[in-house]
Amino acid sequence: MNITRYRAGIYAGALLPVILSGCGGGSGGDSGGGVQGAPAATLSFAIAPTSIAIGTSAALTWSATNAASCTASGSWTGAQATAGTVTVSPTTAGAYTYTLTCPNSAGSPAAASAMLTVTVPPAPTVTMSFAPNPVVQATAATLTWSSTNATTCTASGFWFGTKATSGTLVVNTPTVGTFPYTLTCQNAVAVSATGSATLSVNIPPKFTLGANTIRAVSGSAPVNAPFLGLHQFFDLD
Repeated sequence: MNITRYRAGIYAGALLPVILSGCGGGSGGDSGGGVQGAPAATLSFAIAPTSIAIGTSAALTWSATNAASCTASGSWTGAQATAGTVTVSPTTAGAYTYTLTCPNSAGSPAAASAMLTVTVPPAPTVTMSFAPNPVVQATAATLTWSSTNATTCTASGFWFGTKATSGTLVVNTPTVGTFPYTLTCQNAVAVSATGSATLSVNIPPKFTLGANTIRAVSGSAPVNAPFLGLHQFFDLD
């Protein structure tokens, strides 16, 4: 027997399991191939509308996948859920940038930004009128008003208090005279506009009793009507 070859075979047989173990071979080893890479995060992020006036609002909406968390920066801050909606209402005109960053479990981030433009609202307008106008005492008239670009309205004159930005009101007229109704409306930045309407209330026509007629003595011309017991409805001199 060749002793040299025999010893080499022993040494090779002893080393083979060690080599296989180091290469991940052999029975009972981990065949998983090690830790897999985390999937990349994706992010959908938008604002609507993209332009508003002061006093109104816009909505930020987002949704992230494969994200462990989200963080806001820019014109908003703080931790955010991986999906949601937030309403924003800046009180100063200008351009606003909203950024959201959402990393995956390995810390690799997905980020997106949305821009919002905020403008000064236009000045309000107010329109008011009475119908009918003028009226005679003890009848009614309807006040109608409307406004544009207004957020609040306040009445003064012969009415008072907070009013809607548009509406109607039935006004009774127990007294003769002229009655101004005023409405002041403001927009979101306190720019105001004022409207007014004046109701004229006249003395009712007076009637005189003739032999067989009732004669109106006020107005543009006398009016004669057969007397059929109308003294029940008129003050007769």
